[in-house]
Amino acid sequence: MWTFLGRAYRFIRHGNRRARINRLLDQRRKQRNEVLNEAELRRQSTRLKSNPPSLYLDPSTICNLKCPFCATGGGFSELKKELLQPGTFAQVVSNIRAELLTLVNLYNWGEPLMNPHLSQYIGFFHKKHAYTRLDTSFSAKDYDAGFFDKLIASGLDELTVSVDGATQETYEKYRINGDFNRVISNMRLLNETKKAVGSPTPVVIYKMLLSKHNEREVDDARRLAFDVGAEFVALEHFWVPTELRDEWIAESVKDKHGDASPGSYTRFDDGLIHTECRNLWTTLVVNANGDVFPCCIVFKPSQAVGNLAEQHIDEIWNNEKMVYLRKYVTDPDAAPPDFPNHCVTCPKRYCTCTDA
Repeated sequence: MWTFLGRAYRFIRHGNRRARINRLLDQRRKQRNEVLNEAELRRQSTRLKSNPPSLYLDPSTICNLKCPFCATGGGFSELKKELLQPGTFAQVVSNIRAELLTLVNLYNWGEPLMNPHLSQYIGFFHKKHAYTRLDTSFSAKDYDAGFFDKLIASGLDELTVSVDGATQETYEKYRINGDFNRVISNMRLLNETKKAVGSPTPVVIYKMLLSKHNEREVDDARRLAFDVGAEFVALEHFWVPTELRDEWIAESVKDKHGDASPGSYTRFDDGLIHTECRNLWTTLVVNANGDVFPCCIVFKPSQAVGNLAEQHIDEIWNNEKMVYLRKYVTDPDAAPPDFPNHCVTCPKRYCTCTDA
């Protein structure tokens, strides 16, 4: 008996050592790829030898909310409403180099928790030692402890919850059709389940898009976030139509930025490249049907540059469209692309970032 137990212990110990070695080798491969990727970004290379270290893979283009400035909620997205199916997922991951990914965002234009296979997808990337993130409204349904057990066990690293206020009245100004009490209840149960199983992850973030409607509730929202075990983040930057700025932009944001719009995203000022656009170098953006887009704000199928359910990444990452788009967003004299694209209307093109 003792001989058997000794062999079992040595087998487990050897297996753990092998797992640690494999993880270390994975980390080194990822680091080498990231270093090369950053060097190519600095050089503004148009053909890349590095693989994208970041991935946006959309599990769902369906959402239960009607957020007015979102392409999905506002009804101006042209994407088919669908869920990422296991067969498509298998094809996509077989056509990329998942072992080189350091960050995987499993969300984009829909509510990711609507996909019943989501935990399986998270688990795949967790085993590849990538940092995994979700962004959710947490308002589609009342989740139970069993659901959260499965989500925690998947290895999810970070969960951001969009909670734009501290009361139903302010929350529903933007999160139309959302149930504030349901969101808070789901966050509280997730926190309790994490404690019950002794897991520090996923880290939960209570995200508040700062607006004229909710800016007086920031302190209450911060206290509520603490109560449900979440970190609190108030974002000044979100897209608002110019004609609605006076109705939506918070007075504190106007005081800070003056007449200049804070824009949709935080500006970069790190000296890496003379454009705010980084997706074309660093990030692979994949729709629920496998379509690849040049960045995460594209919602027109005609602007896809390939499809990973049908093609290997090597056929897409340096194809004619991607190469020309990298040139176009860094060269102010480049002619507009002769194929459908978002870049010609994007304010991030060739921004020197001096007003960060």
